[in-house]
Amino acid sequence: MPSIRRLTLASMVTALVAVAGCSSSNTPSASTAGTAPSSTPAPAGSSAPMKRENPLLSKSDLPFQAPPFDQIKDSDFEPAFKQGMADQLQQVQKIADNPA
Repeated sequence: MPSIRRLTLASMVTALVAVAGCSSSNTPSASTAGTAPSSTPAPAGSSAPMKRENPLLSKSDLPFQAPPFDQIKDSDFEPAFKQGMADQLQQVQKIADNPA
């Protein structure tokens, strides 16, 4: 039978992962917070494709901070999930390490 502490920690991780999109650690600086995601142009003479910002990892200026669904691609989900889970696990670890 699992211990209460392990069940509590698992419940906290599950709840925090569910709200990972609300984390403020992935937001751009205040100077770029109200702007739409931008693309970084490739240097002249380079054949590298333009890299765009992941709309799921950017602060949205839409109501309720909803992401711009028209700009989301399937490839945006995995990095956003991984970043959100990593951020939330760091917060859970801080709670678990708190001696109080």
